[in-house]
Parts: sequence; structure tokens; C-alpha cells
Amino acid sequence: MDLEKVLIYDIEIFKHDFLFVFKDINKRDVATFHNEVATENFNPFVCDDIGLKISKNNGKYYIKIEDIVSNFVLVGYNNYYYDDKVLQELLTIKNRNIEYIKERLKFVNDSIINNRFTTKFRHEFISLDVFQQIDGSKPSLKMIEANKGVSIEETSVPFDIDRPLTNEEIRSTIYYCNYDVNQTIDIYKDRIHTYFMPKINLVNRVIKDKRDFSRYLRFNTTTLVGNLFKQRHYGHRNLVGTEVYDVVPDVVKKAWFNFFDNLYINTRNNEATITGEHKNISVKELDCNIDFGYGGLHGVPIYNTENVIKVKNVILLDVASLYPTIIGNLQLLGIYTKYYIKMKFDRLKVKHTDKPLSDSLKLILNSTYGVLNNKYSQINNPVAAYSVCFYGQSLLYDLSQELYKVGCKIININTDGVAFTTDNDDYKKVWNRIEKKYNITLEEDRFKLWIQKDVNNYIAVTEKDKIKVKGGTFSKYHKTSVHNYKNYSKAIIDKVIVEHLVYNVSPLNILVRYRNNTELFQMILKCGRTYVGIADENKNILTNRVNRVFACKENNPNRTKLYKAKLKEDGDLSLSNFPDTPDNMMIFNDDINKLDTTQIDLSFYLELINSKLSDLGEIKEVV
Repeated sequence: MDLEKVLIYDIEIFKHDFLFVFKDINKRDVATFHNEVATENFNPFVCDDIGLKISKNNGKYYIKIEDIVSNFVLVGYNNYYYDDKVLQELLTIKNRNIEYIKERLKFVNDSIINNRFTTKFRHEFISLDVFQQIDGSKPSLKMIEANKGVSIEETSVPFDIDRPLTNEEIRSTIYYCNYDVNQTIDIYKDRIHTYFMPKINLVNRVIKDKRDFSRYLRFNTTTLVGNLFKQRHYGHRNLVGTEVYDVVPDVVKKAWFNFFDNLYINTRNNEATITGEHKNISVKELDCNIDFGYGGLHGVPIYNTENVIKVKNVILLDVASLYPTIIGNLQLLGIYTKYYIKMKFDRLKVKHTDKPLSDSLKLILNSTYGVLNNKYSQINNPVAAYSVCFYGQSLLYDLSQELYKVGCKIININTDGVAFTTDNDDYKKVWNRIEKKYNITLEEDRFKLWIQKDVNNYIAVTEKDKIKVKGGTFSKYHKTSVHNYKNYSKAIIDKVIVEHLVYNVSPLNILVRYRNNTELFQMILKCGRTYVGIADENKNILTNRVNRVFACKENNPNRTKLYKAKLKEDGDLSLSNFPDTPDNMMIFNDDINKLDTTQIDLSFYLELINSKLSDLGEIKEVV
């Protein structure tokens, strides 16, 4: 499957108009269909270049939508939910009367939007959905565009308009539709190697018959992994690996051995629920507050409570592929365990020589633990999942305890790694001993400075002066492509706080230094479907459901304030504030590079930064 030979498309449906826009991966226009299933509105040079059939009838040249669908992989944004269903309906309509087609497509559009569409998708064409598994927040395309700092202006043509569109409205709709397709192309290119290639490799491992390819391609990776390891009589009725529980505190060991008293499994869907007083156990050990739970082992020094600690010369020992290693060591995948272990070693062999294969194997290895405790998975097995969890906590606690015994000062214990300080090399003996005892591999990282808010939020400066951040408190310090899929608002807060803590520079000086980096100051406001939209202080509903704003001075001519708006029973609007936003806002939904940065009110951001720093508490330097 050639991931470059695709057509990216988008659909807009109105009561009296429908529009299909297709472009190639290089953003070249291929064809635009407006109220037609065969069009003369196509680019002959591009069509010839990509091998799309051009027909001739009565001296006129045209291309058919059926030829596009049958010869190309289609790509869209959330098209599995919407566009593919509309397109499938169009392909099945035998009546070529355009008025009938418009009426039918509008009916399908409304059914999908109102969750009344029940027609089963028949996999008549191959498509990829850029939206699939993009992020847990399930961002809209406009949200991603906002995060990227590009224009998020939306068409002013309402989709419930009850008349045919004017020529100007058609041109406007085509423009915005093309713009969204271009943005979808950028996201698709970003995810080709990180998601689609590994997923396709996974599909090819799962299917037994090539005719199933298009159907399985639509599954998410969780479902695919479940299908890969599906087997009869699969499951564990008893915890596995209990022989290592002797290393943990007695109260923890007792709780784990009484695990089934706290476990409720719904026999109808095999969903596991943990109940009882032993769900989470906290102990004071190793000069740390340590939490044993059902999500991993966590611990920080007792003096790290409600303040930030700064520590020099920290060593981090991480267990390489902790959960996949435990799954293999405990033989938790039945007849597929040897196959799973082989994947792990195969990945090590090709890690630096065959990235697509390596990423595919990594996807399988890392997804398996999650699907073991997923009630929708073909290999749902809560007892096996908790066997992995308890074994991993035992292993990590044992490592922490042995490090402590040779004089190490424990700084952080978190799921698969332990950070500590030491003044000798005795930790290396512990390292070697733990590796042999548990058949694992430990990897070492060193940091000249470690600044920790809590177990899940810290800043680590490498010996080469590179800053690494962990956790939501500091997550926007570095922008990566992943941030395009989350809410990339007020990143200046993380930027200033991190650099202030690391370099001890005043927040104001850092703020001024970055003032021309407009993207750092943007605030992206959106409201969910429970709201009628975003309104200004005069209760005017804005066209955009996603808006980009900046703090501005009160006398700014473009000053406003935005709210989330709900409809009350009396027909009036109820307005509620967006958190951590200014009273004086300036809407700027165009490309942020066009913004005059002198309009940004730095004082709002400085006040917010100082408030966040105050919330962090006292900063303690640990010797």
C-alpha cells in the first residue's frame, strides 16, 4: 500500500448544495464536485500525473467520482464518522437526478450529526482517518489549526441555510473546504511514519485473507492487537508472579494476596472494578512517601511535600520495556507468548535499521498491556493485567530498597524507574543484581540538575545542558508535533517557569525576551456541544466554536471578552468564564505571524506566572 498515492478529501452538505473537494498529497487540486457526480472542474495535468481516468462525452472532458474512489486510498479528518458514510451513500444512489441526490445526502448528513445514522459501512473503498487515535482529547480540525498558529477563520455560510447558495457563498465554501483539506494533508504527512505505517504493518500481521484488509484497516490499534493474540481458552484465574511479593511491605503483600476480595468482574462484559480499603496503600519507607496502587509504584522524598526540590547530580535507572518484559517473563499470552517475546528481540535487531518495522513492533509490544484490562478487547484478562502491575511494583520497590541500602538517596520512584543521588559506585552492583534477579534490562541516564514538583512533574537538565520536562505542569516548555493535537494555550507560562527555576532569571526578563514569539501567548478557547457556542459580553454568538485570543490593554480598539454560552429555559443566554483568561481579550483568528505583538498585554501573563510560581510552594535545594 503506497501511502503517498492517496487523495485527501472533504465534504460539505447543505440543503440545496453538496460539495466534494479532492487534492493530492502535494496539495494540488484534483477535482471539485458541486452538485454533480461527474465534473469538468478538475486539473487535467494533475489527473494525468496521478493516473486518474479522464472521460470524454460530446466533446467535453470530465472525471467521475466513482473513478476516484475505486483507484485511490482516500484520506480525511474524522471521515470514518462522517465523510465516508456520506460518500458511500452517494455511490449507492442509482437515481442520477441531482435534486434527489441533494435531498438524500442532506438526510444522511442530518442523521449522522444527530446520531441516527444506522446504515452499516460496507467497506467499498479504502480510506484512512487522520483523526483516529490522534489524541485522547479528540481535537477538532479547527483546534489543531489553532494550536499550529495558522488561520482558523470559518465560513460565515450557515450549514442550516434554507436556500441554494449564491455564487459568492459557493466560492467562500470552496475556499474554506480547500483550506481544511490542506491542513489535513499536513497532519497526515506528520502521522504517516508515526501511525499509519506501523498500523498497516500490524493489519498485515492480523489478517488471514487479503480480502479483509480494507475492513481491518478501519480498526484502531487496540482492536488489532486484541485480534492478533486472540485464542481459545485464554485467561488466568490466579495471579502470576506472586513469588516476588516478599520484597514489599507486609500490608501491601497482604492486600495483594487478598486481591480477589477487592476485585469485582462483571460477568456480562468482563469489566474489572477494584473496590475495598486496600485499593491504594501509602507507606513511609526509604525516607519517602510511597504509594502502592493499581497504576504503578510512585514515591518521592518526605521533604518534597507541597514544595519544589532542586537536586544536583541525579542518576535515573529505567527498566527498558517494563510491561512487555514482564508479560514475556510471566508467560501471560498463552500460546502467543513465544511469538510476543520474539517480537521484542526482533525490534531490538531492527531498531536502528528498519524504522517502520521497529515502530510497528513497538506499537504491538506497548499496546498489549493496556488491552489486557480493556473490557472491549479480544484478550481482556484483568487477572493477567494486575499480575503485571503487582510484579512491576515489586521489582521497582526491590530496586529502590537495594539502592537505599548502599547509601543512595531516593529522589523519585515512578512506575518503571528510580531517580537517586549517590557519592559512590555501589549502585552498579545493585543494578547488576536486580537485572539478573528479574531478567530485565536497566538503562542509566544522568542529570546535572533535577527540579521536582511531585512524582509526575519534574525538570531534568542533562550533562549536555538539554532540558527535559515531565508532566502537565511543565509540558509546554518544548513544542513538538504532539502539542498540535492538544490545547496549546499559554505556553509562555511553562516557558518562563522552567527557565526561572533552572537559570534563576526573573520571570519579567524571560517574558520580555519571548514577547515576539506570538505562539507562546495565544489562548485557545473552545466550548463543547453542551453549549450553544462562544459569546461576547453583549451575548452575540460568534461564528467560530474555536477562537484564539490574546490578553490586551483595556483601551485596545479590538478589546472584548468571550464566554461559554448556554441557553436558558426563558430563551436568554447564560454566560460562564473560561478559566485563567483575562477580562481584556483580543480575538485573532488569522495567522498569528500577522499579529502586532505590541498589542499583547504582558502584565496579564506575568501576573499568572507569579501566581503559578506561588502555587508551587517553597523551593528547597537538596544537598
